[in-house]
Amino acid sequence: MDMEQRVCRLERANRRWRRLAWGMLAVVGSAGLLAMRPADPDELTVRKLMVVDSEGRQRIVLTGSGLIFADEGERPRIVMATLDNGSAAIQHFDPDGRRRIATGTFPDGGASVLHLDPERRVRLESGTYPGGDARIMQFDADGLPRLTATTGVDGLASIEQLDADGMPRILMGTTESGLAEVRLVDRSGDDRLVDRVEADGRVSRRLHRDPEHESTQVASPVRTAPPRS
Repeated sequence: MDMEQRVCRLERANRRWRRLAWGMLAVVGSAGLLAMRPADPDELTVRKLMVVDSEGRQRIVLTGSGLIFADEGERPRIVMATLDNGSAAIQHFDPDGRRRIATGTFPDGGASVLHLDPERRVRLESGTYPGGDARIMQFDADGLPRLTATTGVDGLASIEQLDADGMPRILMGTTESGLAEVRLVDRSGDDRLVDRVEADGRVSRRLHRDPEHESTQVASPVRTAPPRS
């Protein structure tokens, strides 16, 4: 996957989560938590159910599409909802109202979990994607992916380490055909060193002294010593 495809994938994921976040906020607003007081602490209505503690503080609010758990200060801490766009989500908030963990399933078949830092920046995402891939991504403080681990439906398993510009620089992986490979890439995206174990056991190294010239070293196949009698 090239850099443009990676950027597009991240942009789609960000848009999806922004829509989900706005939908969850609408659920909080429709529940009226903190803004509305029931006339009767034991009020039960068809559209909304509110549970209060011994001090009369709203702690659980149930609406037609969402469920909110609040702390002693009536601040939403866990919000669960199903949305009109087919998504379902659970979001966790800290005592200051900052979203810290978000889990969601989406109508395209994707499912993911986000971990956010105190500044509301996504630092870790794990998920399964519509095409069948499973992936874990770690982000730096600027929101750029720095480490990704992927297993694909095509048999590929890989780990990519990216620089501060989001460019993959070290790639390690195995393929369904039996290859194991480590690639070191320069800032332009060109391979500079490729170490590979071939399907037949041969070990090869391709050294690109510049993007247009390379030298190759190939070792004999790796053979297992016969068992001793």
